[in-house]
Amino acid sequence: MHRPHEYRLQMDADCSRIRFSQFPDFEQHYLELELPTMRLLEHSLPDCVPLGDMLAKSARTLSDALNLFRKLLEDLRPFYDNFMDIDVLCHVLQPSPITTKDNTRVFPLKERVYLKVTIGDPFASIASMALKIIGPTEEVARLRQVLSDGLGNWDSELDMHKNLLRIFDLCYFPMPDWNEAHKPEQEQEQEQHCNICFVYRLDSGAVPIVSCDNARCVLKCHAACLEEWFKTQLDGKTFLDVSFGLCPYCKAVSGSQRNSLGESSKVKSFPLSSAEAVHLICCTLGCSVKQTVVRMEQRFFLNLILNIN
Repeated sequence: MHRPHEYRLQMDADCSRIRFSQFPDFEQHYLELELPTMRLLEHSLPDCVPLGDMLAKSARTLSDALNLFRKLLEDLRPFYDNFMDIDVLCHVLQPSPITTKDNTRVFPLKERVYLKVTIGDPFASIASMALKIIGPTEEVARLRQVLSDGLGNWDSELDMHKNLLRIFDLCYFPMPDWNEAHKPEQEQEQEQHCNICFVYRLDSGAVPIVSCDNARCVLKCHAACLEEWFKTQLDGKTFLDVSFGLCPYCKAVSGSQRNSLGESSKVKSFPLSSAEAVHLICCTLGCSVKQTVVRMEQRFFLNLILNIN
């Protein structure tokens, strides 16, 4: 089992744990097992990979377990390669820090607009890729159409980063202002803090990327904080997973749609008519008016519109 040119092997003093790490081309990866049961203790593969079940079914010896893990690393090479340029050439805001377990990236697409990339199945990266645009409603609607048109011309010879640049007709994605790089990290985070909780990064890893649709409003906050703010307002409302209320700064109508990482899709920042409310809900949820009406009882839908007005 000891092959220092292929991996590093470590064992604790009482020989109850064994760890394999520093594999060629996969230096950040590791596999740790309990001895003699070979129960999985820790590993570096994406959380959605059921490694424990796979080991229990097909690995009877340490060699079996190690060979399976190394095979999975090779199978996951396209998954990691697709994220490689994004991690290096984009300003990834979430997750932070990036680990080999993460299958999602959130980074700026343009000013006040962000792109969330999720790979649902690491063994089928492109087929399971999900893209979400986060930002002001009208700009998101426009960019969704650009994305929809561009996905039809996806080049399988290029990685994810290069394809996204082609789709949005960009030379590069926005990066931090390097003139600010000399500032201490704590000072930079204080300048970019949430305007509601005055913290930059929450324990969940979320950062303040939610802004008001009113271009003159300086609001920037976490989706979770905005949702909590809406709950304190008499005119705040929640419909499915979309929350509506007044912007804490400019008092325009605003809203947020929560997801697993705490991002938000913004909605219109001015008083809504019934028709605009219907259109707004549909845009935020990513469906058509007809689809939305079918999904709910007509009476409930009419009551919602009356309440919004």
